[in-house]
Amino acid sequence: MPYIHLTKSRKLILAGFSIAIWFLSFTTYAIITSLTPEDIFYYVPRAGIYFPTSEKFNIGVLIATILALLPVAIINYFNDKYIDEIERTLPDVFKALAESIQAGLSLPHAVKETSVRGYGVLGKLLKAIATRTALGLSFESAVDAVLGRYEIPSLKRSAKILKIAYESGGRTFEVLDTAAKVYGLLWSYTYERRTSVRQYVLTIYASLLIFLVIGVVLIEVFFIPLATLQKSQPIHIFRGLMEIPVYKAVILYTAFIEAIFGGLIAGKMDRGSVKSGALHVILQIAMVLVFFLFIMPAIEGTGLFSGT
Repeated sequence: MPYIHLTKSRKLILAGFSIAIWFLSFTTYAIITSLTPEDIFYYVPRAGIYFPTSEKFNIGVLIATILALLPVAIINYFNDKYIDEIERTLPDVFKALAESIQAGLSLPHAVKETSVRGYGVLGKLLKAIATRTALGLSFESAVDAVLGRYEIPSLKRSAKILKIAYESGGRTFEVLDTAAKVYGLLWSYTYERRTSVRQYVLTIYASLLIFLVIGVVLIEVFFIPLATLQKSQPIHIFRGLMEIPVYKAVILYTAFIEAIFGGLIAGKMDRGSVKSGALHVILQIAMVLVFFLFIMPAIEGTGLFSGT
């Protein structure tokens, strides 16, 4: 999949598209499940507020949010893969260019020679530079035309290095060889950082799972027995507080918020960009959805914590 540069206008279009998906998917879900406004909210007298306790409504919010975030997550995922392939290949490309220069080729001919060796995305970009040069465009203009259109820092730096190497005359090999070594060190650092950070990303997922488990344990072990006791032997201080659907909804929305912020933090830690956390947000919301859609009903049905 090609790199999709998200300009301000494209970001606005994507945001509007995601919002439209949310409302369309939630409306469709509400129609399919025959969801009515009367079923959604429950009035909590002690708090004086209406709270969405409907399981159908809350599940619909989770599903709609996942579907709305999918376009953003897919675009960012493939853009990140595109950038990764470039940054992983850059050391080999500059090394190949340096070797071609050492063999006696000029830089434009070295670019043409290197482009036919593969190198994935960079090979195609080098081939485009060689084609434009063959059509009569100057080497600097060809580099700017091909690499300058991408808002990728590593490609912008590469374009500058190629132009500096072209203008350096007899020191072209030194410039390219140094660039190969520097890019090799940068990729090694990036790979090591992501490997070391991965355990902390997994910790974010584990913390969400632990929160969900603690939530269901509190409901099954504490709130449900207390609500049963309140019905048989009413206690004035607990009146209006022992509504189990309210506590389930509170745990669901708390986990939902934790999934959003935890996913964004995971993206920032993993790739250094908050926007890369969209996929992590989807995965964590999916965890919450699976937990409340399948695991919690199964626990309630078996009476695991109640001993029934």
